[in-house]
Amino acid sequence: MISPKFSITAEVYIHAARGTVWQKFCQLQEWPRWNRQIIAAHWLDKQTSTEWLENARLQIQTPGRWGTRRETAVVRMVVPADTLVWESSAPGVNIVHSIHFADELGGCKLRARNAYHGPAVFRFWLARGRQQRQLEETFHVFREYIERR
Repeated sequence: MISPKFSITAEVYIHAARGTVWQKFCQLQEWPRWNRQIIAAHWLDKQTSTEWLENARLQIQTPGRWGTRRETAVVRMVVPADTLVWESSAPGVNIVHSIHFADELGGCKLRARNAYHGPAVFRFWLARGRQQRQLEETFHVFREYIERR
């Protein structure tokens, strides 16, 4: 059986060195400062606030229809100052989040892709416009967060 899938992508240019952008992004506890959809984020495994390790688990709290929703994700790939991939799930769907950091003249280009897989993909597909706007807005706020410091 073929699992339905779709993905959304976004990219943003940030006027800062790739290492700086990487360092700021990796500070999980700071995500609520630049991501309006996140209330809190923290590691479930013992590690420092900036240390991303393969198979480490993180928890992200977001506002839900009936209170706070907690989502657990697993880090699948870490290439320091280059790429992060983590996987989360919702009922009937797995989501693979990937972020790529690339040197760009005078700064860094950040590219993101969220790939949705599973039998319940249809409900995410229906909201794809909203999902796309949220991802783009989040990256623009992240750019402002870095550039104003």
